[in-house]
Amino acid sequence: MKSYSRWIGCAGLVLATGVIWAMLHLHMQTDVPAQTAKHILGVVVTESEDTWHTMVQESLLDAAAAQGLDVITLDAARTTDAQAEQVRALIIYQVDAIVLAPVAETGWDYVFQEAQDAGIPIVTVNKRAAAPQPGLVSYVGYDYSAAAQAAARAWLKMPGGHRDNVVELCGTVDASSTREIAGGFRRCLRQMDAPARINYSVSTEFMRSRAKEVVEWLAGRDHRMDLILAHSDGITAGAVEALETAGLEVRVCAFGGSEQVLQMQRSGQISWLAYLDPALLGEQAVAEVQERLSGAPAAERLCPVQILERGGR
Repeated sequence: MKSYSRWIGCAGLVLATGVIWAMLHLHMQTDVPAQTAKHILGVVVTESEDTWHTMVQESLLDAAAAQGLDVITLDAARTTDAQAEQVRALIIYQVDAIVLAPVAETGWDYVFQEAQDAGIPIVTVNKRAAAPQPGLVSYVGYDYSAAAQAAARAWLKMPGGHRDNVVELCGTVDASSTREIAGGFRRCLRQMDAPARINYSVSTEFMRSRAKEVVEWLAGRDHRMDLILAHSDGITAGAVEALETAGLEVRVCAFGGSEQVLQMQRSGQISWLAYLDPALLGEQAVAEVQERLSGAPAAERLCPVQILERGGR
């Protein structure tokens, strides 16, 4: 069975690299003089149930086109191994830079070192990835810990909020945003000596369907839910759908920025939204790619986060 799995993995890599080779071959056949040849940006696109990620991807592709970059996108399943396989495919054919949103923070040492050895800069978007050495990988995203603390303070200022019981719907356990949101929210509770407690915390793998199932399960068992802390757009959408089906009114503190979630915030379905502008994230990711292509060292770019309260903008 192990040999069969390895064969399937190799076959997938061969197929992916074959597609890239065909695209690069066509690119090299154009009559563009060498001195004006475009840089090629490789983007690893990971499957998602979240329209916010689609908006980030669209923004990134638009910004890349505006900057004169050619782009190759490769789809990956929601695992570190699948993402690393696609990164290696892009390394083999020597794209000029690579952008990805890592599903997990760890497990990148070997493939990042391979990119470094090939002289290909890596830019991670929205979530951090641990590199084998400092200054190897750029990060473009948010200070999720600070955003979570700001959201917690806004909640605690609400009359009676400090007595609430919190249900936390996390993303992937090893994702940096999961760690930072969970840690930041709890840090604020400790600093403000609030008696509130997170009495249920579960990983939903950033999946809308999983978040919906969890809230439905809790509602069916009359579990006390005074506040739902939702780590992403997809999680928020799934939780709100389950609450409406069950006829429950529960405050929701969300992290995201798709038009669907913004509408939920305006209509009062979400009490607090840590707004993460997807267009700005894509633009800043391409700006960092350009800096790296010009020889600048790896850097961190943090986009601003705005806390929007129910019905406000």
